[in-house]
Amino acid sequence: MLRATLPAEARLKKNSDFVFILKNGKKIDFGNFFIIIASNKLQNYHIEARLGIIISKKFAKKAIIRNTLKRIIREFFRKNRALIPKKNYIFRLYKKIPKYSLMKIKKIINIELFHQFSRIKNDKKSLNINN
Repeated sequence: MLRATLPAEARLKKNSDFVFILKNGKKIDFGNFFIIIASNKLQNYHIEARLGIIISKKFAKKAIIRNTLKRIIREFFRKNRALIPKKNYIFRLYKKIPKYSLMKIKKIINIELFHQFSRIKNDKKSLNINN
């Protein structure tokens, strides 16, 4: 049976990749997250958009909330990665998640992701993330 998962080559795994992107990437603030975007030019063997997620206990105390956020972000990225620029993306939670129901949190995060990726796709020049 074919599984709909984010492939390994579309994930940021190495600590050195995270450090490089956090130091050299362009930070975009939106909602509860920062998106840090960096070029794939130095890693020329990566031809796809890649994703990394940083969600600490400081901002999301419960594991179920942290895991749900990661699941939502990965799924949104998986469905839309063919449409976005081929860059490295790190999502970093930097605000406390309000005490809403899980359904409301999912809805809020999906709306934030949709608006932010629309901005990235449509406004490459002002974000200075050209290939």
